[in-house]
Amino acid sequence: MESINHNPQRTAGGKPNTTHYGEFDYIVVGAGSSGCVVTRRIIDGTNATVLLLEAGGSNAGIENTINTLMWPFNKNSEIDYAYKYEPTPFANNKIVPLPAGKVVGGSGSINVMIWARGNRFDYDKWAAAGNKGWDYESVLPLFKKIEDWEDGETDFHGKGGPIHVERAPEHPLSKTMIEAANSYGIPFVNDANGVNPEGIAVTVMNTTGNHRHGPATGYLEPILGSKNLTLLTHAKALKLHLEAGTCTSLDFEMDGKIYTATAKAEIILCAGAIATPKLLMLSGIGDAKELEEVGIVPVHDLPGVGKNLQDHIILESLIFEAHDS
Repeated sequence: MESINHNPQRTAGGKPNTTHYGEFDYIVVGAGSSGCVVTRRIIDGTNATVLLLEAGGSNAGIENTINTLMWPFNKNSEIDYAYKYEPTPFANNKIVPLPAGKVVGGSGSINVMIWARGNRFDYDKWAAAGNKGWDYESVLPLFKKIEDWEDGETDFHGKGGPIHVERAPEHPLSKTMIEAANSYGIPFVNDANGVNPEGIAVTVMNTTGNHRHGPATGYLEPILGSKNLTLLTHAKALKLHLEAGTCTSLDFEMDGKIYTATAKAEIILCAGAIATPKLLMLSGIGDAKELEEVGIVPVHDLPGVGKNLQDHIILESLIFEAHDS
């Protein structure tokens, strides 16, 4: 999956050292998990042109992003931004890593491939709190549309979707852990993404055997030949430009040069939980007071940008209990 290069033209009366790359219907920033999906939906459902910008490189030929057994080698590699949380007394001042994919497919190309959709009651609570359309019955058809479930179509799973989903292969350790959980009254759940996922279950993964089946493979690769799609790798978005409150263009850096691209319809930010708010704030969109304190001219006061990031908890342990002989 290599970048596609155009012959950019100098913008008439444009900024010094800025070259106009072109005009597209849509510009998608970030070819990660969401960027691949959004781009595919646009290409499949419209005749629109799309510029897809990825700050990382191609995933083509990188074994770590393909072989499921090699995912640990992605940590702190050249395809991992390797962010770290600031130490906090609540975590004993530990330096906690925050991996993020720096490659086509984003974190979907480097993660552990666990396919966990969550508890249906959480979705219903979101809807009850005023988030219309987030109830489980509303989102379930979308989950099914994604999936190519190993057992075929059911009330909770889809067949023929872009992402193959299957249970992890049987392992003696898994069998022992399930038996141990059962001995303490924890029920076995045959489907971790079914009607009631509470219990112990075999891990479900977005894999096909020993091959990762992520967003780059499932969503983006099938449309790379589309004449309406331009994918640029090593292209880092720098700043958004607003006209009368509407984002119409952006600057990005590629091969040491600064380019400007314009969008006739929309610019869609899919750069992840770190890079998306960062790009917004660098563009003057965020808490106006905080932006001014660091020398950024506010263009839209939006205090929530860059706030309230929450990550899921990882607990790892190995516990031995000695028995008298």
